[in-house]
Amino acid sequence: MDQPDPDMTDGQSDDQAAPVGSTAPVVGADTLSQFASLVAQMMSETQSRASTVRSEDIDRHLQLFLRLKPPRFEGAVEPRAAEEWLRRLEKTFDGMQCPADRKVPLAVFLLDGEAEHWWDGQQAARFQGRLNSLITWEEFTEVFRDWFVPPSARQQMQESFLRLVQGSKTVMQYEAEFTALARYAPQLVSTSAERCYRFLRDCEIL
Repeated sequence: MDQPDPDMTDGQSDDQAAPVGSTAPVVGADTLSQFASLVAQMMSETQSRASTVRSEDIDRHLQLFLRLKPPRFEGAVEPRAAEEWLRRLEKTFDGMQCPADRKVPLAVFLLDGEAEHWWDGQQAARFQGRLNSLITWEEFTEVFRDWFVPPSARQQMQESFLRLVQGSKTVMQYEAEFTALARYAPQLVSTSAERCYRFLRDCEIL
């Protein structure tokens, strides 16, 4: 009678699969809790670093903006002065390559007095409390002009543009006034040729 193979036990080899019904070791609750805590800590640290970087980036843009000395705005000015304030801000933004989401927050930073109270009301009612960084520059300039440069004033400045002549002004003075008023009659200077024609028509360049 054959003797059992000494390397075999109960008919199973060393590399034979475990019996059906066996289960893998169960991970303890403490281990799962530690893993969850580690993941939460890593996420918190990542968010903290991102917040720090964002804060430093915001501060950098504000510091650069203030170094360029943009004018403050208090409201209660004639429409052309309000337009000039917008123009200078846009020039400053271009010069510092300002990100789109920083334009409105930086502009609002310059509002004082009546203008500051006006914006508080606009942000609450018109924009329903939306953060300044989520309001586009186009949206800001639209409500700004509606209030500080009303349609009646725009019509008046369009008429001034149509009547504009150089007269006793220097060429530089004439050019400055032409540029300031032309924005109220965009349909009349929609191409470079039309703009050049209207400028030269009443300009005495020696």
